[in-house]
Amino acid sequence: MSVARTAITISVLGLAGLGLWYGLEQRRTPQETAAPVAGSAASRARITTAPDAKAASRRPTGPHARPAGSAATDYGKAFRESTNYRSFVLAALPAARAGDRDAQYYLHAALAYCDETYKFYFRRANKVLSVDEAIEDRSDFSGPSMTEAIQRAYRRCHEINETKNPDWGTMAEWLAKATDAGQPLAQMETAQKIFLRPLVHGGIAAQSQTPAIAQGTYTEARSLVRAAIETKDPQVIFDIGDLQGFLQKDQPQDQLAKNAVTWRYVACLRGLDCGVDAEWHLQFCLWDSNCLPGESGVDYLRRIAPTLNVIDLEQRAYDLNAKIDAGSWDELGLGS
Repeated sequence: MSVARTAITISVLGLAGLGLWYGLEQRRTPQETAAPVAGSAASRARITTAPDAKAASRRPTGPHARPAGSAATDYGKAFRESTNYRSFVLAALPAARAGDRDAQYYLHAALAYCDETYKFYFRRANKVLSVDEAIEDRSDFSGPSMTEAIQRAYRRCHEINETKNPDWGTMAEWLAKATDAGQPLAQMETAQKIFLRPLVHGGIAAQSQTPAIAQGTYTEARSLVRAAIETKDPQVIFDIGDLQGFLQKDQPQDQLAKNAVTWRYVACLRGLDCGVDAEWHLQFCLWDSNCLPGESGVDYLRRIAPTLNVIDLEQRAYDLNAKIDAGSWDELGLGS
């Protein structure tokens, strides 16, 4: 999950409706250009571990899932476990070029994460900050410390940012290829950017643009969301919480916030990593000073739910799970 998306996602939980991972960089001054966060590239840097056996039994299957015991590389797992994204890019590049849609998507994710965190933490108008300078630069910001996030981004990305090999391709190119190939997380990310495009001052950055994003309509974005949710991927389910303001326009803001927290909670129940060190939770807590030591992502959602007047989270989650299992997309506002 990216830094920019986290800020917006926090707004979704509190203000209901527009939690999208990309674009805050367009709303800041050049000195405060923001990087990525929640359904974004960085948000994929997580391990999908079910909170319990019951949740594990509900893990979805679909064309994106690899068979048990497959010798094929699980590029999502490799990306989430990588501490050096240059090494990951070099390992994934041959498969991406050969048409593996997961390799294409996670190659995009690595390049996007490094580009966005570089802009947010290290790049300034006239210089590139060192790690210590970046930490000092962010020390005056209100809220929790960003020190660990800055150090983590540097470890993962400094070799990519220092090399910038054009032979790797661009994050936009790989996102377009993965979306065209039907990779569900790529479909969601493209849909998110189409929805956000008219609302971002100055437009989405050129290096993140694809023809689908530049020319896509809301109808096409909804079709991408529908295709992605049919895989029942937990990350897709989480990201739908970010899109409630676009998918349920007729709902009042307080209802959108309730929907958002429920979708995220259900994603946890269906196998998304929602532990203490889940990437999305770490990013949320960069902005939310109310996070508690040792609190997991599940704990966080349960704690914030009553502040949104969601006093029946478990029942809401049960009902939403049943509709997802049944494929009742029209009832969920996800009709084509």
